[in-house]
Amino acid sequence: MPCEQYGFRRGHSTTDQILFFCPTIRDAHNFKPAHYTYAALLDLSKAFDRVWKHKLILKLHDSFNIPGKTLSWISDFLQRRFIKVKFNKTLSDTFELSQGVPHISVFGPILFSIYLVGIEKVPSSGI
Repeated sequence: MPCEQYGFRRGHSTTDQILFFCPTIRDAHNFKPAHYTYAALLDLSKAFDRVWKHKLILKLHDSFNIPGKTLSWISDFLQRRFIKVKFNKTLSDTFELSQGVPHISVFGPILFSIYLVGIEKVPSSGI
């Protein structure tokens, strides 16, 4: 995982990220006061629910060289996930989740972290 990624890593909290980020901005301003400092902050609410499964599988294959059988197992783990919603004692019909990684699993946060690898890179074309 990139050192800039703090989520789901032992000993790395959002507070640690802020403590790292603030001096970085201060130092950038002190060394080049005439320049601007840019920051991109992301709201990752419901992020687990919004992971594009196909892109995650491609990233596991292309960027992490996960072999065939392991990749198939992970793909199967992400597919065929169904839920029901209960509202005021009424239970909905079952429907399949088309995207996302499981929240309540050991593997879900790992897959989500892998999905985010590379997001910290600035495109070479600039801002």
